[in-house]
Amino acid sequence: CHLFLLFLYYPSVSIMTLHSFRCDDKLEVLTSDYRERCPLLDTGGFIFQWAVAFTFIYPVGIPLSMYLMLRWYKVPEIATLKLNKVLVRNLILLFKKKTTTRESEVLSQMVGDVA
Repeated sequence: CHLFLLFLYYPSVSIMTLHSFRCDDKLEVLTSDYRERCPLLDTGGFIFQWAVAFTFIYPVGIPLSMYLMLRWYKVPEIATLKLNKVLVRNLILLFKKKTTTRESEVLSQMVGDVA
């Protein structure tokens, strides 16, 4: 549920965060809110630092943390193992169809019973 909500809100929050760097050069204000002065003009200011921090938290940090969690829990390796297991199972079933019963029984005992 939390993951669903995260991906539901992620695009809009990321766009809003990145809009804090989009300024009207002539007026020196944010294009998303003309009441606010452009934070790029004052890189030591609170708004600029806040925008940089949340740029790393949302548009960069969330995909990076998801990628690291996938790697931490070895999801790609698990998926590869499952795929290989299915391929071997299908090869055994194909072998069973094309060979005698005795050969199939020996193979099933060696690898494990399939189907």
